[in-house]
Amino acid sequence: MDFKRFLRQLALFEGIRLNAYQDQVGIWTIGIGTIRYPDGTPVMKGDKITLAQAYQYAEVEARHMLAALTKMLKVPQTEEQLIALLSLQYNIGTAGLASSTVMRSINAKKDIATIERAWLMWNKGTIDGKKVEIPGLATRRKSEIKIYKGLLKP
Repeated sequence: MDFKRFLRQLALFEGIRLNAYQDQVGIWTIGIGTIRYPDGTPVMKGDKITLAQAYQYAEVEARHMLAALTKMLKVPQTEEQLIALLSLQYNIGTAGLASSTVMRSINAKKDIATIERAWLMWNKGTIDGKKVEIPGLATRRKSEIKIYKGLLKP
């Protein structure tokens, strides 16, 4: 996989912030969606990094995730499909993707409409103990599925 291509797309979805911030659901985040540094230490309030570190941390995490993703997949995927799946995984986590209807649908070779319905359901976050639709996630999911379907180039 072309990680530079993936990281460019990921940065568009996640944004790049060099100072730690709390995301929409309250998780301390830095760089390109990093919530834990490569050594496992969680991001904390007041943390600062460089642009080079932002890309480095995202790539380290993405490489680990891609290894897990390739083990989950039972059917071949195109480069675009891997980029879209890895973007989804980066956002919802490896465990979330592994147990998802998205992954079950792909591995069962379901039609694209079924995969798309399952994909678009991942548009919510937990805020104040309730699952709520987050507009930014809904937009991201629509873009990811377009990439998966080959309708949008990452």
